[in-house]
Amino acid sequence: MISIFRNQGAYSFLLSGVLSIDRQIIPRVQIQTLCTAYVTHRNPWVAVWWTVALPGFGHIYMGQHLKGLIYMSWEILVNHQAHLNVAIYYTITGRGDLAASVVNYDWLLVYPVFYIFAMFDAYRKCIELNGLATQERLQPQRRFDGLCVNWLGIRSLNRRSPTLAALWSAFVPGFGQLYNEHVMRAFTLMIWYFLVLFKSGLGLAAFHTMRGEFHLVMPALDFQWLLFWPSVYAFGVADAYADAVEQNRIGDDAFRWRMRKYLRNGLK
Repeated sequence: MISIFRNQGAYSFLLSGVLSIDRQIIPRVQIQTLCTAYVTHRNPWVAVWWTVALPGFGHIYMGQHLKGLIYMSWEILVNHQAHLNVAIYYTITGRGDLAASVVNYDWLLVYPVFYIFAMFDAYRKCIELNGLATQERLQPQRRFDGLCVNWLGIRSLNRRSPTLAALWSAFVPGFGQLYNEHVMRAFTLMIWYFLVLFKSGLGLAAFHTMRGEFHLVMPALDFQWLLFWPSVYAFGVADAYADAVEQNRIGDDAFRWRMRKYLRNGLK
């Protein structure tokens, strides 16, 4: 199965080369109004891991924001209708009889197919994009579109502090992405984070905890929504850090390429 994906990556590499000849240079980075697109190598198993954590995150990790939003929406719909998170909570706490009673089996039967396909698609797409990244690196001319100026503002590719990006997302997932100038990714994460936060009752539970009203904590929590929270929070922090590292790497790559270009022109 993995050899099939590798062959597909090689095919994507060859095909992208054919399609790019005499038409355009594949950009290493392209900054647009709402997002920044990178053509870079990524680990397909990391994409699969984030998809396991919450379908859609693996695609957002690769910069496939529309697909990621579709998968996330479908995950929350199917999971909520099947009452899967509540069943998981009852199972973990040793109440298997309650877990079996709350599950909606009509929706539950849909979930494994969707879940497996999301992992398959994340791995396949990552291999495909890695083929494109290989083609980009082999081009005689490279392109770095690191500036976007329009009526919505000015966005540019600059060095970022990965630690600072992670810290901002540790406060609120999405803030680190805003710091990195990933507007679309930040908007997606913040919408889902606050939706999960409010629906789970986590804020109210934290308030009762601070006041010492521990007997009110558990009734305030909705575990169907609460079990989404760790995945959203962890991805927000990890993605902000990794994205800042990638931006710095691209900046260094652009600097080295331009220096080599200027040195070659100077020797002629």
